[in-house]
Amino acid sequence: MTDFGRKAGDMAKAVYDTDDDGLVDDSDKLEGSSKAQVQDHVPKSHTHTEAQITDLDHDATKIQGKTVDDTDIGDGKAITYQASGDKLVYIDPPAGGGLPKTGQTTSYRDGDDGYYEAGWEGDRFTDNADGTITDNATGLMWPQDFTGDGGNNGASVNWEDAIDWANALSFAGHGDWKIPNLFEFVSVHDCGLSQPAFPAIFTVEGDTTYWTSTTQPNATTDAHYVFTKNMRVARVIKIAPFRVVCCRAV
Repeated sequence: MTDFGRKAGDMAKAVYDTDDDGLVDDSDKLEGSSKAQVQDHVPKSHTHTEAQITDLDHDATKIQGKTVDDTDIGDGKAITYQASGDKLVYIDPPAGGGLPKTGQTTSYRDGDDGYYEAGWEGDRFTDNADGTITDNATGLMWPQDFTGDGGNNGASVNWEDAIDWANALSFAGHGDWKIPNLFEFVSVHDCGLSQPAFPAIFTVEGDTTYWTSTTQPNATTDAHYVFTKNMRVARVIKIAPFRVVCCRAV
């Protein structure tokens, strides 16, 4: 027997306490389910696997329109009511999860970056086994090898040609590549590393320069580029030759 009281809140009681006595017990159990199954659906106490959640039927009048907070599910997904199947089902989270961590884990004083290690939580990168890596924090796909097909085979070009190359690129089964803007390129930087300042899942040379698509607004003949050595950002005239790498939104 579970006493919700003020801990579970009115939403939990409205969904699960069907006789409104402040308790979830056998008298409240859903048709075809056990007392344990009902109690297991108290918010913040979910332990079901995806298959169990998907296959567990519920009474539409008790849960329709109610969404379980995604913090209730260990893998970060949310579940909600599906009227067509009269069941709770998983909802895939949107592509990208927010501002990523910088990668700096060493703290040099209380209150600095390494002290907080703030940013998106989760498995950061997925190797797609096709020459690409998906950044699960930003929702961007990158080539695994910055000197391969997704990096113009390491050739340097001017800014206009870099954009044209990416726009025309067909790589890893996709044709919607572009060169990253300044924020996109910096987002994949690992501040805990140098030469190159990139996560080890990527193949990147340690001391070279790459174009971004971002123009300097008060000097439009210039564009921003980045050093892979330490991810320093600078600007240069667009006719200069630099390397190029592509990315795309998943």
